[in-house]
Amino acid sequence: MGSADPESLGRVDDHARRRSSPPWRVGPPGRLGAPAVTAPTALRSGRAAAERLMTDTCTLERPGELVDDVTGEAVMETVFTGRCKVQTYEGYEQNPTAGGAVLTVQRYRVDLPVTVQPRPGDIVTVTASATDPNLTGKSYRVTAPFNKSYATASRCFVDEVVT
Repeated sequence: MGSADPESLGRVDDHARRRSSPPWRVGPPGRLGAPAVTAPTALRSGRAAAERLMTDTCTLERPGELVDDVTGEAVMETVFTGRCKVQTYEGYEQNPTAGGAVLTVQRYRVDLPVTVQPRPGDIVTVTASATDPNLTGKSYRVTAPFNKSYATASRCFVDEVVT
């Protein structure tokens, strides 16, 4: 029937070599011998990338154990100061009425480093923003922090109440 094409033999040999190499040494095509990407490696890279996008600075406060003698309200304690990112989540505005006043409540998402654990009722205040000066000074109430496996950031839904 004839002899085999030498070029196709080379491809078969390369394919067989790739299939027989150990799984921890398989890389993308053209990078034979490159280490495989593992979940922990991808997670570290993802967390570093997420933090690079956190170009705003904020404080995270929550009600502490001390009570203000004058107001009777809990004194807020700062639990985190550092990088964050503020994003609009989806169009989600509400106009509730409280005490005869109409309020506008807008839903946002705040991303914090994965080591920060916000709780419902915490207050996030943006102290500086590299990309949007209108964010500086805005405060948001944490409504729902959410966790997941392989999180690259600690994300939470927040509401800004505009009176």
